[in-house]
Amino acid sequence: MMPECHVMRQRTQFGACTRYQFRLHHCGRRPRSTLPAATLCLGCVLSLAQCGFAQPPDDPIAHFRESIGALDHVEMTVSLAGTSFSSNKPVVTGRAAEEYVENYPGYVLLLRREGDRALLSVVSARDKPIRFQTDRVFDHGRLLYVNERVDSDGRQVDSGNMVLSLTSPDLAGPEHKETMATFLTSVEFVSIVFGALDEFPIVDYVGEGADVQVQPDGDLVHVRARSDLGLLQLWLDPDAGFLPRRLHLVKQAHDRTSGGRRVNDMDMNTSDGSLWPTGRLERLEWSADDIDLRKSGDRAYIHELQLIEKRHAADGAAITIKATCVVDEITFSPEFTDDDFRPLLKIPVGASVGIDGAEHLPYEWDGEKVVPRSRQRQAEVAVEAARKRGGSVSGGLRLPWLIGINAALIAAIAAVLWYQRRAA
Repeated sequence: MMPECHVMRQRTQFGACTRYQFRLHHCGRRPRSTLPAATLCLGCVLSLAQCGFAQPPDDPIAHFRESIGALDHVEMTVSLAGTSFSSNKPVVTGRAAEEYVENYPGYVLLLRREGDRALLSVVSARDKPIRFQTDRVFDHGRLLYVNERVDSDGRQVDSGNMVLSLTSPDLAGPEHKETMATFLTSVEFVSIVFGALDEFPIVDYVGEGADVQVQPDGDLVHVRARSDLGLLQLWLDPDAGFLPRRLHLVKQAHDRTSGGRRVNDMDMNTSDGSLWPTGRLERLEWSADDIDLRKSGDRAYIHELQLIEKRHAADGAAITIKATCVVDEITFSPEFTDDDFRPLLKIPVGASVGIDGAEHLPYEWDGEKVVPRSRQRQAEVAVEAARKRGGSVSGGLRLPWLIGINAALIAAIAAVLWYQRRAA
């Protein structure tokens, strides 16, 4: 008579389907020594085969990276429903701390991204009295920034105050190179749906050098990753591309944060403290619960979440910021052309472009791109600017004459200094 035995199953979630680790227990009706070690009852063999015991467990971090990596080639529209700021110690005369909450209207965002180039267009919410549109174009470390007013229907208004600037390491030095992560986090509280958090790609928190621990937690996979970027905890859903249903990030004093700084190198508030508390930062926190995950085709994505950020000062003061964002539309791997990565705002030909970090360089928009401004165009722009200021310019010749006179004076001074040096 064959002995009875049973299988104790320990549930794990490492994979596209549920798998189990098995422990064999003999019932002991016959002495164990009479049963060969390799002998299993038929039920145990079938159980092991059905549950895929021979297959290696999948890597949840690899699946998580793959799902985030799909955002490298995407077009999506996102709504930031609104943002609320509150503090336990606001510096506001005559108001109780728990009563003071400041609300800001939201935004509508369009992101197009393909590898190392992207367009991010942001339009302020309709309930704002004055609406603006900001277009940012990222191209391999260069960032073009355009800002202009729009009307209640989102149509561009020619206000005469368009802001147009270019950040380029080629023109202003390597310290002025943008990264995709800083580009994606240029609009706070939305970047998590783009795959970034606190100016870092979210996959960097579980990357090389991080102490990563993975274990099952009910139907989810709990990931705990500690690095110099902080302590990140994710609760990943195997049925939704291993994207997080919950997340919690804590950065302590010496952890790295935005701008390459350490947390304790930052102040609570850059203002004078008349509204929000000041003081040295001690801890930063981000959290989101009940993240709504959905699928577009076979790709999972974050559809909606409320992100809560808390900033803690050493003296106990804290600021809490809450924002809810919703992905309205998303298309993975769309077909783009070069025109899809140009500003949506119409930029006048010849518009001046400021160069961040090298404001003295004269550049302008030629209808498609930023180009150096010719000397003739510089003179024309200077004449036009003088006219707008109400100055008198005769035939546009005054500026060249002034430049010539200044050059002659500089040459004369240099000659005198050279002669004095020779005489000495």
